[in-house]
Order: sequence, then C-alpha cells, then structure tokens
Amino acid sequence: QVLNSLKRETESRISAGTKHNLLLAGQIMLITSLMLLLFLFLLLFRPQTFYDFRSVLFVLLMMLMMVSLAMLVLRYTSLSVYIVPFAILPIIVRTFFDSRTALFVHIITVLLISFMVPNPFEFVLLQLTIGMTAVYSLKDLTQRSQLMQASLLIVLTYCLIYLSYSLIIDGDVNKINWTVFFYFLINGLLLLFAYGLIYIFEKL
Repeated sequence: QVLNSLKRETESRISAGTKHNLLLAGQIMLITSLMLLLFLFLLLFRPQTFYDFRSVLFVLLMMLMMVSLAMLVLRYTSLSVYIVPFAILPIIVRTFFDSRTALFVHIITVLLISFMVPNPFEFVLLQLTIGMTAVYSLKDLTQRSQLMQASLLIVLTYCLIYLSYSLIIDGDVNKINWTVFFYFLINGLLLLFAYGLIYIFEKL
C-alpha cells in the first residue's frame, strides 16, 4: 500500500510537471508570435523605425512598462486592472511616431496582457476601443488642453462600452458593477501624466 501510494504520488507529480512545461511552452510560443508580428510590421511598413535601435528600444520599453504595471496591479493589489491607464501607450507612441504604429503597438500589448486578466474578452474589447479613441482624438499634442479633451473622451468611451457589454452579458442593470466606473475616472486622471512623461522621454 505504501509503495502503491508512492507510485500514485510520483505519477501525479510527473503529470503536473509535464502540464507546467506545456503551459510554459505555450506562453513562450504566444509571446514570440506576437513580438514577431510587431517586428514584421515595423520591418515592412516602418523600416526607418525598425533599423533605428533607439526607436525600437523605446517601443519595447513602453510595452514592458504597461505589461509590468498590469501585472503588479493584478498580483499585488485588490484593485481592478482598469485603473491602469493603458491609453497612455498609444498616446505617447503616437506623439513620437504615427497613428498606425501607435495602434499596432497598443494591440500587441493588449493581447499580451489579456492572458493575465480574469475576463480576457471584456478586457480586449475595452482596450481596443479606447486605443482607437486615443489615436483618433489626439492628432497632435501641442497643448495640455488637448490631452484633457482626449482623456475625457477616453473615459466616456470606457463607460459606454462597458455599460453596453454589461447589458448584453447580464441583461440586468442591477447586476452591473458600478465600482468599475470609478476606476475609469481615475484612469482618465492618470492619463494627464502623459504630458509630463512625453517631456521626460524627449529629454532622454
């Protein structure tokens, strides 16, 4: 009985280890594929950016910053991930590059983060729409008032898309999590720091 128990335990641990290795392999393949898509986009459509080491490094550091912020909020706080101002990524990238690059970088980053969040489809739906809103509402960033208008529009988009999605899924106003709207408001306020970050990045 002792030997049979040891056998079962050993087999379960081997199975768990195999499952963990397969999970890790899947994650590596996914991240590699998404990053490959990003580099192919830069190579084919933005070669001047692709061959500029500082530009590529800047884009990768911005993506890493957003992924790290999302991971920290999800793992070490009880806050909603929607408090993270993800729209700051397309805003800053749009300022230094162009709208198409900004939107593509934002999409890749959102897809990377979506595998960490509790509700991936809701997250992707919200972040893609606010990414588009950020790119379209901010043609250039010459005045702080333009960023305030963009932030307001982003918050309104967040609220509208989330409300619409909640009504479709739950079909009941009473089941809507109204606390999330508070996080959207904080998100919009945090976006105002983009102006200062852009100034810092310009100096760097």
